Amino acid sequence: MKMNYLLAGLFFCTNVVEAGCDNSTDFSDDDILSRDVPQAVLDAFNTKYPKTSATWEKDRGMLKAEFRERGNDTDVWYDVNGTWLRSETDLEAKDLPQIVRDAVQNHFPSYRIEDVDLIESPSEIYYLIELEKNDYMEIKIKVTPEGEILS
Repeated sequence: MKMNYLLAGLFFCTNVVEAGCDNSTDFSDDDILSRDVPQAVLDAFNTKYPKTSATWEKDRGMLKAEFRERGNDTDVWYDVNGTWLRSETDLEAKDLPQIVRDAVQNHFPSYRIEDVDLIESPSEIYYLIELEKNDYMEIKIKVTPEGEILS
């Protein structure tokens, strides 16, 4: 019986040591190195976001750059030819233009802003705002930079 405990303990310790000695980086299966990103994509990224370094991953057939700029996390998607498809920047409620904050407050007075993302694409720009009421009722709305509530 003691031998079983000893073997189980030895097996556990060996696995812990092996995991601790793993020399791999903290990449998910879809992460890719910058050197493996097509040059057209890197050129488009560097034009739109000069002097910014990013981590890259494959995301549903697109290439996604992830980086932090001016204190905000941003994700940017490109196709393999370097065409910019979409950007999503995490913001705080205080970062919203006053006209947007006023529109949200006027339409949803009993809700508070829980989360804000600025969504940009070639065809539209809007804020995706998650509102919360009583710490459990959540809704998401789209609001234009001019304060028009889309949904």
